[in-house]
Amino acid sequence: MVSANLKCSCGGKVISRWGLRIHRGIARDRVVIVTGGSRGIGLATARAFLEQGARVEICGFDRERLLEARRALEGLGEVETVVVDMRFIE
Repeated sequence: MVSANLKCSCGGKVISRWGLRIHRGIARDRVVIVTGGSRGIGLATARAFLEQGARVEICGFDRERLLEARRALEGLGEVETVVVDMRFIE
């Protein structure tokens, strides 16, 4: 895991993790919905937002993977899961 504290052009601190940049404090007390949150970049995104104080909803179509992801993330904050296949939403 790569992590670094950086300064952004607006003067605020930025967290860079797995190539993701999330402004420190911007996510606190917000609800973030992450599609594809059960693995890969989606899971990393959910983790990064949880570490910044957000409540996170992770969506995916594989119920078992979502439950595994939820167990992995639960210690970081409030996580909910939603089983949905985004390919068929109009």
